[in-house]
Amino acid sequence: MLERLSNPTAPVASVSTFLDFREYGGDLPGADNQRSTTLVLQPTFPFPLENGNAILFRPALPILLRQPVSGSEGGEFTDETELADLGFDLAYGGTDPDTGFLFLGGIIGNIPLATSTDVGLDQ
Repeated sequence: MLERLSNPTAPVASVSTFLDFREYGGDLPGADNQRSTTLVLQPTFPFPLENGNAILFRPALPILLRQPVSGSEGGEFTDETELADLGFDLAYGGTDPDTGFLFLGGIIGNIPLATSTDVGLDQ
């Protein structure tokens, strides 16, 4: 089973979580000493094919637990807790049974699901 888990093209469902902490600095008044914390939930949905390869769909939902957002002209920062845009990748991959060569190719995308225009990409 460990071999299947270490193979990125194996049709194994999983959920990964990432906790990112960042410190910011800059020229804006109050930009120094700003911090943010983001929790990213990323499930993997594999769809095995008859030929042994798989189609993989991995959405990534960032939850901004503490995101500094700059005010308009005053330079004041406020901390917001929001959902950010949903990123995803859709890929086709597998392992060549004769050589063991792994291959994976696909597309990435973004779905505008942010709960605030301050943290979304509007794309």
